[in-house]
Amino acid sequence: MFCARQLFSSACITLCLASVIVLVSGYRACAQPTKKSDAHQGKLRAVQLKQIHYFLGNTTVTACMSGVRIDSTGRLNWALVAREPNWDVTVFRDDDKKYKRLPLKDFDIAGLMPQFVQTFRPRAVPSAAPPYAFKFFGFPARRVVNQYQNHEYMVITSIAAPQAERIVFASYRLPTGFGLPLRYIGTSDTRDFIGGIDKKGYREQALKTTSAKEVYVSPDFFIPPKNYTPVKNMQEVVVSNQGREQSEEFQTIFQGEDRAAAKPVAKKDTAKVKP
Repeated sequence: MFCARQLFSSACITLCLASVIVLVSGYRACAQPTKKSDAHQGKLRAVQLKQIHYFLGNTTVTACMSGVRIDSTGRLNWALVAREPNWDVTVFRDDDKKYKRLPLKDFDIAGLMPQFVQTFRPRAVPSAAPPYAFKFFGFPARRVVNQYQNHEYMVITSIAAPQAERIVFASYRLPTGFGLPLRYIGTSDTRDFIGGIDKKGYREQALKTTSAKEVYVSPDFFIPPKNYTPVKNMQEVVVSNQGREQSEEFQTIFQGEDRAAAKPVAKKDTAKVKP
């Protein structure tokens, strides 16, 4: 009888200790998200893409519901920011301390470079089959393929504002699928402006995305710096003074722009893509 009571008492003690361990573990598990949310307090949740563009080079796109930023991390070394409520686009560079600001409706047409350098491609890639759904680094994405093009884009319904897509489209002049473009391979139908080489029929990758991740940024991340000098020409900001002087390629572009008297005409994009 005594042994039975002793065993029962030991079992109760063991059960109580196990309950305490479970409660402590549960408390720690519940407390952990609070610490994480405190670290992100006052910041904006955004998606950040590391990309390689055929003309602009290495870029980093950061987009959310409140703003968008494109950083040129290659040879051009400029930055673009825009944010709600008006989404005016400001492109600036820190070395020359210059900037160019345009209303979004004007940037839709002007973009970063003249159209004889960067021609607009349609926003959506046509395909007989519906877009194929897949995950890109955990984010919802779509793939559209036809005989001449291979296009992948991120669905931004709950990730970034439609204005972010408009700004990326005007900057990259590549199909977006009304999302954020991830990859584009197309068949060229033009002549290379710089080298004069006929590229018609060449299949080339115009955009590649190497990574995508969720980040938390300050609202100031989408605000341009103060006390910079405004310029009349967007290309003065996209290419530095030193870059224009040292590069025959950019000298050719600027000379070509002087010869191009016609103002770019906006074309309405009526293509529809279902995510």
